[in-house]
Amino acid sequence: MKKMKILQVITIGHELYGAQKHVLDLCVLLKKNGHEVMVATGTAGTLTDLLDEESIPFKIFTSLVHPINPGKDVKFVKDLISFLKTYQPDLVASHSSKAGLLSRIACRRAKMPNTFTSHGWSFEGGIPFVKRMVFLTAERAAGRISDGIITVAEAGREYGLQKKVAKAAKIVTIHNGVEDIAGQYEIVKNDRFTITMVAGLRPQKDHFTLIEALGKVKHLDWEVFFLGDGPLMEVLSEKTTALDLTDRIHFKGAVSNVGDYLCRSHLLTLITNWEGFPISILEGLSFGLPILATDVAGVKEQVIDDYNGITVPPKDIDAVANALELMMKSPEKLAEMGRNSRELFEQRFTREAMYKKTVALYYNLINKA
Repeated sequence: MKKMKILQVITIGHELYGAQKHVLDLCVLLKKNGHEVMVATGTAGTLTDLLDEESIPFKIFTSLVHPINPGKDVKFVKDLISFLKTYQPDLVASHSSKAGLLSRIACRRAKMPNTFTSHGWSFEGGIPFVKRMVFLTAERAAGRISDGIITVAEAGREYGLQKKVAKAAKIVTIHNGVEDIAGQYEIVKNDRFTITMVAGLRPQKDHFTLIEALGKVKHLDWEVFFLGDGPLMEVLSEKTTALDLTDRIHFKGAVSNVGDYLCRSHLLTLITNWEGFPISILEGLSFGLPILATDVAGVKEQVIDDYNGITVPPKDIDAVANALELMMKSPEKLAEMGRNSRELFEQRFTREAMYKKTVALYYNLINKA
């Protein structure tokens, strides 16, 4: 089968959260399998550094910015059209709402096949009504010029169809997958119950609810590692101090060695306000960890209650506290949940499975063009 030339487009290249990890994994496997791949992004940093390490080329478009900026947005469309004429990829795969909208406009004008991966719809989550309606209108318009739309969870596909983003034939679910690195680590757990949450300290995530819940289970012996940085660091630190938990809650910032923490954890948590299909839960599954997570969007596709973890309603402090206490006091059940997490990962969420389905879609769209 003919090797492909793929351009991946993502707005932010200076961070490494779910969408960036997804793009990196796709690029690594595309290159490994003999395809030509390049990344277009608006900023340089963690993602582009890792692309460099993998000898994957990238191009910075300073006109691709995260906030709505009509002047720069129009310029990026023009810049991308010009670049497409030179680079001549077989397909453009865009990620994140801003890059997704503008890339599809450019592809339409350049007559280039395209896909858009929704890692979470721009019109869901904690945003004001008017802005939500603007984003929904934009997604519907972009849906009409999309060749294919990938949702990383079936819940995302169903929501997109409900909101009439595009016709059912255009939207396909391909679950996120992650590299299986657990075998590279020695699993060593100490007597103190260790909890890890991998999440940026941003309004999307709900560290506040988890910290409040932890304050209700002070009588148990535990410690927590928060992996991630962001604008809420100061206020979360103050909350931790107010509850006298500074000796048990550790803010480690953004780390590149997540596995060093997961290999010694008893539980992975993700208490959050909204999600698409969180990568951090998949990482926990790969290490055979039971999961405590908020029941939002695609989380139920990763966490099956009483099988490999517990889900709780958003912002329910008591539910989180009760779940924590139950899990800490049930070591045998916790071990069973961990085994089930690993089995679920192997069956559904490897990055190789994600890659194969994605490449099949790419070929299908290229052949139709």
